Amino acid sequence: MMRRGLVVLVLLLGCALRFHRLGAQSLWYDEGNSVRMTERSAAEIVAAVRNDIHPPGYFLLLAGWVRVAGRSEFALRALSALSGVLLLAGVQRIAGRRALPLAALLAALHPALVYYSQEARMYMPAAALGAALLLAGRHAWRARGWRTSAAYCLLAAAGLYTHYLFAVLIVAANVAALLAMLGAQRPWPNMRCWLERWVRLQFVALLLYLPWLPTAVQHLSSWPAARSQAALLDALPAVWRWLAFGPTAGIDAGAQWAWALLAAAGLAGGSAVLAGAWLLVPAGLTLLFGLFTPAFAKFLTLAAPAVTMLAADGVAVLWGGGGARTAGRWPLRALAAGLLAAGLWNTQAALQSLYFDGRFARSDYRALATELQARYQPGDAILLNAPNQAEVFTYYHPPMAHVIPVAVTRPLDAAIQRAQLEGIGAWAKRVFVIYYGEAQADPQQVVERWLNSNTFKMSERWAGDVRVAEYAGAAAEGDATAADALFGDAIVLDTFALPAADLQAGDPLRLTLRWHAVAVVPQRYKVFVHVSASRAAPPVAQHDSEPGGGLEPTSVWPAGVAIVDRQGVLLPPELPAGRYELLLGVYDPASGQRLPVKAAAALPDDRLLLATISIR
Repeated sequence: MMRRGLVVLVLLLGCALRFHRLGAQSLWYDEGNSVRMTERSAAEIVAAVRNDIHPPGYFLLLAGWVRVAGRSEFALRALSALSGVLLLAGVQRIAGRRALPLAALLAALHPALVYYSQEARMYMPAAALGAALLLAGRHAWRARGWRTSAAYCLLAAAGLYTHYLFAVLIVAANVAALLAMLGAQRPWPNMRCWLERWVRLQFVALLLYLPWLPTAVQHLSSWPAARSQAALLDALPAVWRWLAFGPTAGIDAGAQWAWALLAAAGLAGGSAVLAGAWLLVPAGLTLLFGLFTPAFAKFLTLAAPAVTMLAADGVAVLWGGGGARTAGRWPLRALAAGLLAAGLWNTQAALQSLYFDGRFARSDYRALATELQARYQPGDAILLNAPNQAEVFTYYHPPMAHVIPVAVTRPLDAAIQRAQLEGIGAWAKRVFVIYYGEAQADPQQVVERWLNSNTFKMSERWAGDVRVAEYAGAAAEGDATAADALFGDAIVLDTFALPAADLQAGDPLRLTLRWHAVAVVPQRYKVFVHVSASRAAPPVAQHDSEPGGGLEPTSVWPAGVAIVDRQGVLLPPELPAGRYELLLGVYDPASGQRLPVKAAAALPDDRLLLATISIR
């Protein structure tokens, strides 16, 4: 009775952790795709995902869910949170009796299982289906009636319709079945019949998936994916760290391997065959196919429950039973307690990071949309680089003509994209761009290079893993003025051009610089542009960036080749009228040290006086 009570309490704890602050963070890029899918009919969802990299199962389920639960951030994520609770129930059914309460507790606390229970995506539903599949598979190995066989087939098909990588759990179920057969103390009766029956189950599951199989093959064989083929000894610690503590943990190696030692001891426990296959097959295939990258690490969520089961089994094995031999086991029990304490300490630290550390927060599209709505002026354009950004951004910002997705086709057609940008540039006075996932959406940086060549970047900042840039629209460059300034030993500013030196407060200042290097420059330097009322006072406005909007770093300049660099500075709207100096310099961003400048207009503090401007 006490054991059952503990399991119930752990289940309630897991539920509380998964629903805690569920709607606190903004929806992010991938969740935007989930939101948009819920606006479609079932037929439209199926048609849409034929151009996506995910099968339709989760989206169909979510579309039905929101019709009951609503479309708030909390409601959208609640399906994953509920799936996370169901996963805990599956772990409790699979874990061995001795390790059950601890396995349930570790699964309830596992940071990765909590993290993906709070995301409106398919990873936690797929993980819950995986636990149910392995449980049904364990019963089906022993030929326990048609119901478990039917459940296995249905769960295998449902998992494949939820996520393509669910196939690794089907492989794990097959590996576990074969290991159980080979490890049986006595040969199973009617071995051939058992094998035939087990193969039939796989065949039935495949038949259920057959309508979607051609689309799956097409997606998996053609979708662009950045892979990482790191050496095994380099990748293995990082994979294990993620499996043990999820994506939000900054941990020391001792805690990482404390969990590993418990899991290794757990291979002698009651769940060794099933949990071992559950862990090693997905993790091994992830390493084999080079899928352990920032974009694909989340796939390890499918294997993370097995870590908790093996660690709990490891504690049970080291602890042992009671009786006369108990006194002689105290070193092993002390070891088990120490390893468990180290793992739990870092687990709670990872959970704290998950909830409260901004470094691990999802991209805050809610705040971005609010900010840009407040700053919008007629003539502004908001460009959303990568297709799904429009889906999440317009969840918070009403779809409007000035909110424009770019880089929406894969692979990107550069000519069509430039034509779209030229059309936007013809009317936009100011352009905001939210960059995300350029490596896949725009690997050649067509959008950013066009903007750097035809507009004037005024600012750039990171908001989590999203980069936000602001550009002043194109204008006539104005007459070029000779500068003939040498910065350091090799960087020469030949000319600069100002379209206007008479501006209003709140206007963008547009400055075109033309550089060249007299020799190879081994280091990356930044350029600063200051607008100053007094040379002794801090600038009233400034812009710092690497040349070419950051895409023409000094370290790649060929000697003698002209580099065109457009710099923008946004003048504060409250700037008093008067005359101001426009100053420029070059510095090392690592040390802040400015390069000395040699020119007729050079100032003593390694700045160059370009011009005097008037503010009305």
